[in-house]
Amino acid sequence: MADLGELREAVALALRGPDPVEALRVVCRSTAEALPVDGAAISTMTGTQHRETLCASDQAADGLEEIQFTLGEGPCFEAFDAGVPVLVPDLDTASGSRWPIYASRVVEQSRARAVFVFPLIFGSLRVGTMSTYRTAPGPLDTETLAAAGELAATATLVLLSLQDPVGTAARLQREASTGSLGVRVSPHEQVHIAAGVVAEQLGLPPDAAFDRMRGHAFVQSRLLIDVAADILAHRLRLDGPPPEQPPTSPTASEG
Repeated sequence: MADLGELREAVALALRGPDPVEALRVVCRSTAEALPVDGAAISTMTGTQHRETLCASDQAADGLEEIQFTLGEGPCFEAFDAGVPVLVPDLDTASGSRWPIYASRVVEQSRARAVFVFPLIFGSLRVGTMSTYRTAPGPLDTETLAAAGELAATATLVLLSLQDPVGTAARLQREASTGSLGVRVSPHEQVHIAAGVVAEQLGLPPDAAFDRMRGHAFVQSRLLIDVAADILAHRLRLDGPPPEQPPTSPTASEG
């Protein structure tokens, strides 16, 4: 896996150049090179009718984005809406899932056999997605998921700098020059990554996977971030029926 320190330097250089959008292209190319994937794309979006592919590492990655925009369905929209990664390690088995038309169209028209999409989030603000694909089916390991989270966080900051070229770009340049750009994934971001893992393992929508994690944490009297850490470290798998939770309000006492 490539050294993210090189990415910081390249992003800082691009932000100081005549075309700041090149910084986003740097992140996109670096994602395709750093992760065990065959291509990547970064898109900005606000909904199914308002999205734009800003950069793609190759024509195949760009084509996958266009299929989703055409159909108005797919993992990018779900990752954006739910705010968690959507991991599809085998598109052939996903053909009858929640996006049957998208999955069958991708299998028919491209070499992609697995897709992994990461939302671009800054606080409560969702600005787009970072998509990756593989030509062979198979899941991403925990180390790769963590690296993808770092790259998505970097892409988010760069994308925000394009929307606020004065304030955000200056801050990004300072962070990049000190080596702090692309910092380690925060505990809350790890929760969202873990929710994507649970969704893939159990065949659940991201929202349901998040609720499953939250229910487990409640019943076990644990913090959600600790449950997420165990899931990413393969110490915990949330198989079986969801845990039963006590009612949120007490029943009226008998007189």
